[in-house]
Amino acid sequence: MLAGWLAAKKRWTVQWSINAALVLLLLAAFHNESWKDTRDFLHGRFIQAWNVYHYYYGSKYFDETQRNLQYAYTLKADEESAHYLDEVKYVDDLFDYHVKPRADIEKYLEGRNDFTPERWEEFKQDITFLEPFQSKHQWDNMLKDHGYNGTPFWNTIGNFLATHFPLQNYGSRLFVLGLDQLLLLITFIIVGLVFGPRWGIVSATYFLIITLNEFYTVAGFIRYDWFCATVIGFCLFKKGWYKTAAPFLAYATMTRIFPAFLLLGPGILWVIDWVKTRKMDRKLLHMFIIFGATCVLFFYVGTWNKFGFGAWTEFYRDIRLHTSQHYLGPKRIGLKHMFIDDLSTPLIARDNHDAAFEKQKPLYRAMQVILLAAFLLVVVRRNRNDAFLLGYMFIFTILVLSRYYWALIGMFFLLSAEDRSRWRNILSNVMLLFMVPVYYCFLAQEHDAYSFYMPITFHFLGFFVFLAGSYLIEDYPYWRDLIQAWRAKRAAAVAAMPGAPDAAPIIAPDVPAATGDADEKKEEPPHS
Repeated sequence: MLAGWLAAKKRWTVQWSINAALVLLLLAAFHNESWKDTRDFLHGRFIQAWNVYHYYYGSKYFDETQRNLQYAYTLKADEESAHYLDEVKYVDDLFDYHVKPRADIEKYLEGRNDFTPERWEEFKQDITFLEPFQSKHQWDNMLKDHGYNGTPFWNTIGNFLATHFPLQNYGSRLFVLGLDQLLLLITFIIVGLVFGPRWGIVSATYFLIITLNEFYTVAGFIRYDWFCATVIGFCLFKKGWYKTAAPFLAYATMTRIFPAFLLLGPGILWVIDWVKTRKMDRKLLHMFIIFGATCVLFFYVGTWNKFGFGAWTEFYRDIRLHTSQHYLGPKRIGLKHMFIDDLSTPLIARDNHDAAFEKQKPLYRAMQVILLAAFLLVVVRRNRNDAFLLGYMFIFTILVLSRYYWALIGMFFLLSAEDRSRWRNILSNVMLLFMVPVYYCFLAQEHDAYSFYMPITFHFLGFFVFLAGSYLIEDYPYWRDLIQAWRAKRAAAVAAMPGAPDAAPIIAPDVPAATGDADEKKEEPPHS
């Protein structure tokens, strides 16, 4: 990458040699991260059982298990078949997310049976098929998870695929659990077509080497559909094909909710431009209309189950409960997660996380306000593409997400690179790459998931502070002149009031125009 920056652009032999070297790095990254799992998956020895159990079976049997009864029915099915889970003594209660004795969970099924005889036999066969893919100890941990929390729209898609592609059949299993690899391949090809081959290769390599995706890239059940939809949507957005981008971004939003915040930056710029020029950008307006209409359509698709609109009501209740506790768990990334550690013990896992957060809550709120203010000040001076990407800074400030949802951080390689800010893009890319050795250094020293993922959260904070700070330094002349113009206008208004003493006329300095949308009409600068 550094050689690509330094080498002359006209030396095509040098540039293609660099691309060839990057392809070799990509192959090495695939071999290191995914090849063994891919080989075992092709030979029928590996699937992501944790993910498949919750999302494949959770969607397939949604009408019967109703999201909250999946563990109870799993224990009952095992008792009537393989007895593989007899050693499980404690299970998470999916109604309140508290771990309780097994007997308390089994009581939920007293006097009820949500399965037909045929579906019950099919469910037992599915559980029996999946059990050997996880050890008994892993099943014990898996049944303490917070469970299946896919949106009702995603549930409709998952239900269709799980119903029509049974895992017991090798061909259908290969297809349905290999969809992620196909979608990811298409996604990075599109990145290469839009931003250039080098950045398609770099983005794919980073996706494989960043620990956020470790062990998740092979044999999962459409785990990265939202990622592919978001990245493809951004590529279409970059090309100015706003109407085409809208359905992809709507899909990502209705499957994972948080990608909607990526449109906040372009939306702010659209409103500012509308207010300043009194002219509405109809291309963006049409995009937002199509985005909203598609979200409404997908919302309706999410009612295609036994519970109808009640599925969304139940999802809202569950996701509120999930979010209220999610930041306390391990392998999380977000500003709020930083404050569950008060350094009172050598290991974060031993801390009283609730008490630590409450003690530091004022500091958390102050940092939230500072980062949100910085986000707004930065976004109003950026072009639409960069404003889209900076939405992730907003997400980091208000949400705590599981690690693989931060895979989109690699999109920051695609920030626009202007000549005057080339140093910022180089340093930000170095910071992104440096995240990989930082994680593995802490992994070698620490012994709990909290401790070796917490440095990544601090790394994210440093990355966003660096980006915002560098942008604000670059924008300082604009804000200085804007404030001076405001003061001059105010002074002139005071001087013009009846009875005010005579004073020399004050001429407001020229204020440079905001770059928000103006550079949309110019040729896009090369990306970093």
